[in-house]
Order: sequence, then structure tokens, then C-alpha cells
Amino acid sequence: MPKKKPSRSAAAPATAFTAYEKEAHRTLRKLLPMASESQELRKKAGFPSRSAEPAFGVDVTFVSRVKMRSLNRKFRGKNSPTDVLSFPALEIFARQGHLGDLVICAPILEEQAKRVGHSAKQELQVLLVHGLLH
Repeated sequence: MPKKKPSRSAAAPATAFTAYEKEAHRTLRKLLPMASESQELRKKAGFPSRSAEPAFGVDVTFVSRVKMRSLNRKFRGKNSPTDVLSFPALEIFARQGHLGDLVICAPILEEQAKRVGHSAKQELQVLLVHGLLH
């Protein structure tokens, strides 16, 4: 008996946000090397006064509106989707260079870009910086 192809809605949306994932990676590579070289940040994180490894890093995940609504409800008590959520790393991981995790809602990113009148790439950069500052 031939296998049925999964319906589009049943398939994992992992590839739906590939372009955003690549752009986020490029942007963070530009932003975070500056952080890893900052003596002040290294001191606050407990690293010796040098600009060598470990470099700081952050994980970014892109989600649908439904998933973001669920996360926002669970962690902030708000029953609506939002553009970006920030989750700081536990201190033990921060000392090893992991700043935390960002979750970005791709559909909201696109809507906000259109509303403000700039590209999705530019909106992604705004959300990455906004999330990092939290």
C-alpha cells in the first residue's frame, strides 16, 4: 500500500521561516561579536579581561501566530500573539556565553513591516535588537 503524502497543514513548518533564520544569523553575527569584545560585558558575565572566546550567542526561533499566542499566554498571561519574546539564559549558561533565546512571530513581523513601510529584513533587524535589549 503506497504511503500517503502528509497534507501541507500536517507537515512541520520548519522550512517556512528559512529565509528569516538565515537573515537572523547574518544580523546576529554582526551584532554579537561586538558584545564578545566588550570588556565591560565580559566583566559582567564573569569572563577574564580579554576579547577571546567564549563569544556571546543567542538562539532565535521563528513561530506561527498560533504558537506565539500560546507562548505569550503561558509566559506573560496575555491571550494574544506578540512580535517577539525574550527569554534570558540561566546564569550558569550566561557565564558560558549563551545570552538566551528569542522567539519571533514571522506573520506579525511581516504585518508590522508593511504597516511601517519598510522591508521584512529591516523589521527582523528591529525585532532582533528589541529582543536582545530585553
